[in-house]
Amino acid sequence: MSEEDFEVPVLYKGKIVNLTARLISGRYAYKIQFDISDMKVDFEKDDEGSWRAMLTENDFQKDHKIDTGMLQAIAESIDDIMK
Repeated sequence: MSEEDFEVPVLYKGKIVNLTARLISGRYAYKIQFDISDMKVDFEKDDEGSWRAMLTENDFQKDHKIDTGMLQAIAESIDDIMK
């Protein structure tokens, strides 16, 4: 498994926010991981080819809230970069 960090510009609430992401690639698939609100959020392709956000069970149970608008903005940015 290899990992590489890179910056992703995300348009969120009318402003560009540069987020650090990590590409995690395995044998047959890859995911892009972001650290949002002290939680690791993995983005991976679903069966329809759209990006979906995934949390670990530990992060899901934390008291922090993640803005779904931010998650949608990240997914759109990833989609734009991957075109």
